[in-house]
Amino acid sequence: MDVYINEMSSTVRAADSEALLNQQVMERLLHMLTTRLKEQQQHEKTVKDEQRMRPSMTSREVSTWE
Repeated sequence: MDVYINEMSSTVRAADSEALLNQQVMERLLHMLTTRLKEQQQHEKTVKDEQRMRPSMTSREVSTWE
């Protein structure tokens, strides 16, 4: 729908608020959120593992690092 006011024009797109919360949209949103959450948790674990203190050892000792 176009609205004209003197020299100003605008396009308005209206949507049904109920349509935005239908089952398919909710499932897509949930999938996106859980995927992003898993990625964030994996990133935090990787950073934590990289920052973890590791025991020092001499050249004669065998490494038990992961």
